[in-house]
Amino acid sequence: MRAETGVRALPAHLRHLFFLCFLVYSAAYVGRYNYSSAIPAMAEAGFDRQVLGVYGTGFLFCYGAGQLLSGFLGDKVPARRLIAAGLVGSGLANLLMGFLPPGWQWIWCVNGLFQSMLWSPITRLLADWLPENARKGAMIQLSYSFAVGALAAYGLSALLLRIASWQWVFASAAICLLACGAVWTVWVGRIERRHAGERAARLPVSEGRAEAAPLSLWQIVAMSGLLVVGLALMSDGLLKDGVSMWIPTYLTEQFGLAASDAALATTVMPLLNMLGVFLTDRLVRVFRDELRASCAMFAVAMAALAALALVRESVAPALLLLGIAMMCALGINTLLVSVLPMYFVPLGRTSTITGLLNTCMHFASSVSSYAIAAMSAAWGWPPTVLGWAGMSLIGAVCTLAVRGRFYGFVRRLEPETKK
Repeated sequence: MRAETGVRALPAHLRHLFFLCFLVYSAAYVGRYNYSSAIPAMAEAGFDRQVLGVYGTGFLFCYGAGQLLSGFLGDKVPARRLIAAGLVGSGLANLLMGFLPPGWQWIWCVNGLFQSMLWSPITRLLADWLPENARKGAMIQLSYSFAVGALAAYGLSALLLRIASWQWVFASAAICLLACGAVWTVWVGRIERRHAGERAARLPVSEGRAEAAPLSLWQIVAMSGLLVVGLALMSDGLLKDGVSMWIPTYLTEQFGLAASDAALATTVMPLLNMLGVFLTDRLVRVFRDELRASCAMFAVAMAALAALALVRESVAPALLLLGIAMMCALGINTLLVSVLPMYFVPLGRTSTITGLLNTCMHFASSVSSYAIAAMSAAWGWPPTVLGWAGMSLIGAVCTLAVRGRFYGFVRRLEPETKK
């Protein structure tokens, strides 16, 4: 692996661009994770829990389907515009979610479409602007936004559930997203106008070779083993999004916590996730590649979840074990969805590959979201948790099995693209 340059070493306008991307995705999590915190309170207000699970499934399904389109568009149209549209659309969907009458909460599925317009264009934007030796490190550091956004979502939700109502959980997210959309549009537009020449000089690295690439997208996916990486991401999607959506409900039903207390307790997860991003960076340095590091994190998550299935009464160890599993899930997501696509920058496929991998993950998330609700209702939480551990085992096997094929393809690809 090449030595990476930190974000702090970049010129001021590139640091600002990175900060804006960080702000965007933190706000995105506020407008996404607030739903899981609101579910217990909405159920208490008379909403059917199974129906709420369907809406959560619909969000993840629409998010996954939208990734295909936004990934493709991210390599074709200005990323700045896609991101601005995603922020404004998600903000409006959150606003409607809180104040429309019962029966209209399917608008949460529309929110999934707008949220899908953010991550793939962000990877494209950073691939175009950042120097090659800063890209992977920047993507790992950008993953801190996942934890910051989730912490803000859970903390704000816990506060508003105590002092106001579940409707304001969504209204506050709408304010964050719309304000962020305004800041993004003005500030990034200024950066692009003032430094257009610098970006144009880098474009041949990520765009100019796309037309001359000797391989089609399908050939790239098949020959690199990304299909198997997609299977691993399906396992990770169950943990990162499927499980995380039901954590407050799990704490409420398994341990008898109030809805606001469950939302507050869940704020432990983002704090551990911040540690997880730091450890992910160190694991990559130790294992020297992203796939071996991902395999190790799947194994740790499996062990933590197997132990969690034995916890029946005490909240503290359950939170710790859940936090370890979520920490690993975030680290795996960072490496497989954020870092691996950077290997395809020379072919102009960064956004497209990111979208494909995200689609794999979130289709699994959408199925698991409803499946978790059904399994927990039918069999209880301990058997459901054991099922999560089994999925982690599948992810570990996939990442270990595809490692040689992926890096062999990458080694063959690099000299070819420099001709």
